[in-house]
Formats: sequence, structure tokens, C-alpha cells
Amino acid sequence: MRFSGFMSIPFPVLSLSTILLKSCFFRTTMPFSKTFPKPVLGSNYPSWEEVFLSEEEEKQVEQDCRRENIRILDECLSDAKAIAIKHRLNTEENQVRLAITLFEKRASHEIFWKESKAKEKFDVMFKH
Repeated sequence: MRFSGFMSIPFPVLSLSTILLKSCFFRTTMPFSKTFPKPVLGSNYPSWEEVFLSEEEEKQVEQDCRRENIRILDECLSDAKAIAIKHRLNTEENQVRLAITLFEKRASHEIFWKESKAKEKFDVMFKH
């Protein structure tokens, strides 16, 4: 069967699995960056310096954050169980709700961790 016009031009057909597989190998997001004020001698206005995290630094921070959040969630589940028993709310549903509430209050967000890492890098670069 022969197509006429633009349909006769051969083009690669990519399956969804091929696209997903390729996206795993290529970074499609922008690197994390944070801007910090750097004092300028003789001026009331700082110079703003942008600090970027490398892909490795960003992945390490994400892993550290994940590990810490799992530890915090485990702690929250234990605390929620103790609170539920103490106040006679000892159903699994109540324990889960309490644990989620505690976790939301305690858990650090990934952006905070990345900003902290960028600040560390800024301080090392500019000796603050």
C-alpha cells in the first residue's frame, strides 16, 4: 500500500515504552539553583550569586531527604499509636490520620534540603 503526499515520508515510530526508557537516560529537568546575596565592599547593595547543584549533588540530597522522611514517618507512626492508645482512639484509621498530621508538621521538604546544600556550596565558594 502506497501513501501519497507527506504520508509517504518514512518516519520512526516510537512506542510508549521506548519513549519512557529514553526519558530515564536523559535528564529533562533543569538543575536546581538558588541565588544568594554576596556583600560588595563600598556598596549598600549586594551582588547576587547563583549557585547550581550538580546532578550528583541533587540526587544525593534527594536520597538523604527520602531516608530522613522515612525515619520521621516511622517515628510519627509510633507516636500516633501511643497517642491513640492514650486517648482511646485506638483504631488503625485514627492512627494513620494522626501519623499523617504529625508527618506533615515534622517532615522537611526536598526543596529545603536542596536550598541548604546550595547555601553550603555558596559559603564554601565565597568563604562566608
